[in-house]
Amino acid sequence: MALPNIPDKFQYLPETSLQGPFIAAGFKSQLIYCGAYAIINCSLACDQNTILYVYQSPSDNDLEETLLYKTSITANNYFFKRFQIKGAYFSIELENPGSVTGKVNLITSVSANMNFAASTFLNSKMTIDDDTSLVREGNSYHNDLIRGLHFDFKKVNIQGIVSNKTSTIPATEFTVGLPSNFTFNSTGVATNIVVSGANDNFPAGTGARKIRLTGLLDDNTPFDSIYEVNTGTGGLGLNVISIDRMIVDSAGSLNHNEGLIQIQESGSGQVLGQVLATENVSHAAVYRVPINKELILREINIVAVSTGGTIRVIEKDNTKNLEYSLGDFRINSTNTQLTYDLDGLIPSNNTVKINYIPDVGAPAGDVLINVNINAVLCPLVNNFPNNSF
Repeated sequence: MALPNIPDKFQYLPETSLQGPFIAAGFKSQLIYCGAYAIINCSLACDQNTILYVYQSPSDNDLEETLLYKTSITANNYFFKRFQIKGAYFSIELENPGSVTGKVNLITSVSANMNFAASTFLNSKMTIDDDTSLVREGNSYHNDLIRGLHFDFKKVNIQGIVSNKTSTIPATEFTVGLPSNFTFNSTGVATNIVVSGANDNFPAGTGARKIRLTGLLDDNTPFDSIYEVNTGTGGLGLNVISIDRMIVDSAGSLNHNEGLIQIQESGSGQVLGQVLATENVSHAAVYRVPINKELILREINIVAVSTGGTIRVIEKDNTKNLEYSLGDFRINSTNTQLTYDLDGLIPSNNTVKINYIPDVGAPAGDVLINVNINAVLCPLVNNFPNNSF
């Protein structure tokens, strides 16, 4: 089907659409001319798991088509995306990975309007993702990240807090919010939860009863789980390589955890994360970048009091087991406050942590260190073809 040189503002494309049975062999459309339009619109609902492919081509020859976009869609989940046209022709393919016959409603169309733009205050999640080139004007992008309005981009705070009022300050270098320098980088090691409070028990304890854990498994994929807590040591049933956050999810009449709760790897017992007594939430300044993501470091904010030492921002290459300093900052007893632009890009699988290095032994006097790195978790820059062939 050749579209007109002077297009309508909108054109429905039956050749790249499919309504009705979804056979085990899937669906592959012919190449459709779209060079006179600006945007491909794709709407999909299916009762089977599907894999959607969008191809582009400089001609109507199937041998010249290249992949523009690919995504997996879980059964009974509605999908809609707009794609910027990057070729004269495009085609749609739906793969049926389970080879189970189902029902599908795939509707594709093209629009002559340029990239979507919104000038109002947005209050719904954006359907723009990492593999589209659409542009919009609306709220502060930073505020939208905080509110979670973007599917494929996430606001990350790497926050660490340590105080001599709530924990013993180590005499040697340690990761802020943890009892030692975080170095764990082993796969295939089981993970334990260690609960010290006598009343931190499910289902009727007066302290913590459930705790939510987020972080990465040892294949570098994210996990988000809620566990019932009981005094003593128990296995998580997971091989965890990094903990992002621990939050008490439910508690008894105390309304907080009574004692220390730690996540430890079962080999040497290194602590991956901890919630100090009564605090309900962890504050460990360590973050490992998930698979197929990268992390933009914006700036670090430091508010700290100590008798003398250095705060160091560290990137660790977990493949090579090498650490690199991204910045060193002196603190002293006069209440140091500073903001420093890091403007760094941390690749997938690497770790960012913030350590404190005492000058000589354990610091004497008051110690209160509060550090936070503002960061943005992003998808990898896609390797799909650009506008040129």
